[in-house]
Amino acid sequence: MTPTDRAANFWRHFQNLYSKAPPADFGKGSGTDWTRGMYKLLHKLRRELSMHCECKAQALHQDQVDTVRGERMNVDFFWYELDSKQWSRPTVVIEHENVEEGALLDFWKVTLLDAPLRVFIGYARTKAGVTKLFERLTTQEGMDEWRVPAGAADLVILGDYEECLDFTAWTRTAGAAWSRLGSAPAPQLEPLRPRPGSAEKRPWSPNDIVRSVDAYVQVRESPAQRGAVVAALATATGRSLSAAEAGMDAVGRADPGNGTGPELTPFAQVLATFLLANQKELRRLIGVINTQEG
Repeated sequence: MTPTDRAANFWRHFQNLYSKAPPADFGKGSGTDWTRGMYKLLHKLRRELSMHCECKAQALHQDQVDTVRGERMNVDFFWYELDSKQWSRPTVVIEHENVEEGALLDFWKVTLLDAPLRVFIGYARTKAGVTKLFERLTTQEGMDEWRVPAGAADLVILGDYEECLDFTAWTRTAGAAWSRLGSAPAPQLEPLRPRPGSAEKRPWSPNDIVRSVDAYVQVRESPAQRGAVVAALATATGRSLSAAEAGMDAVGRADPGNGTGPELTPFAQVLATFLLANQKELRRLIGVINTQEG
């Protein structure tokens, strides 16, 4: 199998499994629930490819023997041929990153490894932003001359924070340019993520806070937009402008590094939900804040 064929084969299996994935596997469709769903999907995929996996999801390794516990080299997945030995070269290495701001780091991480197939799976904030995220990743890769080993292929698979009905994929081999792979045979008919406007129906997750902090950071770059958010938040929650400003600062101090951040006050949590739900439709979702406050 050529490197390009190896990447295309992984992509076909991935898209076929995703198009049939049961919503129950993805829980509320965000945060750790989403990660668990993707881990289940990827373990189905490695079984279809007859691979042996090393990762932190020990409960999904019941079909394996002699499994090393935990991640190798802090990489999400190392996949090996079934007849591999303890120190064999992995056949596939995979990084899956839920948060857009962590995409570049994890993409860079897999490109440092010597494996026949190196896969990065990530997400843009919007469906429209998927291509822009890919361009940002590959621009950095080109500037710093990250190279594909001879006989290997890189595969980038990107979804979005919205409904994520399908993914888009690109691949490249040593000395070649990136090329986009074909579309899915059939997208998810029902979104595995909540539809816009349903944020008030699902419980909190650390990833919600991370995305909200990111929205806050984006807003603060524009004084006019920040002022509009502060005013709308103050109106929606019946607070003063100074209280709304303080709430924004509280969220801004959250540390998205590990997906948890410090403990947020109830008001800051209200603000986090507000920012999360209103990245696209600020006015329409002011009622979400009222619901959370009640």
